[in-house]
Amino acid sequence: MPITLDDWREILVVSAAADTGLPNHFAVADASANAAVARELDARATRVVCRAREELGHLTVDDDGRYELSERGRALINTDHGDPIGGIARSVRDMRAHLDLPQVMRSGTPRDDLSHGDDAARARFVRAMRDVAAPREQRTAAAMPAPRAGATLLDVGGGPGTCAASFMAVGWEVPVVDQAAQIESEAEISVPSALWPWSVT
Repeated sequence: MPITLDDWREILVVSAAADTGLPNHFAVADASANAAVARELDARATRVVCRAREELGHLTVDDDGRYELSERGRALINTDHGDPIGGIARSVRDMRAHLDLPQVMRSGTPRDDLSHGDDAARARFVRAMRDVAAPREQRTAAAMPAPRAGATLLDVGGGPGTCAASFMAVGWEVPVVDQAAQIESEAEISVPSALWPWSVT
């Protein structure tokens, strides 16, 4: 199962570490000073973040002061069952968006549009959205009466396919309508294409 974080301090520490490449660096034991040099980071700040991650259970430290990812730390970079770091990045953006809410209320302009950007950014955004929504959509689909033969639900703006996949699994036919650019990038990282009656607007 993918790991999820709820504490805002833990989310921000993990996000800072991920943005600077620390999780992958500590896949093998090393000192924080060496990580700072390798990643061109401030040595003191890197040491503070490493200690924080040790306290959070993401890193272990040996007698020589070398840090290494713990089981929990490795789970945060494991993408076999989701994208934990992508979900954390989404949480950080949500925090920033809420902090900017007074300005958005004055200007009407959102801080950023997470569905845009380069292909890699869009793909990570979609994975994070799917990981967050999947349990909720599965419960919703299971709570509805069984569909009649050939019953159809239209999923408008459903590029990630989370809702469609959940309802298709219980017998609904679910065409998905979204912008062509979203479908083109998101279809590659969703369930197998044979399951997707994609529509393009």
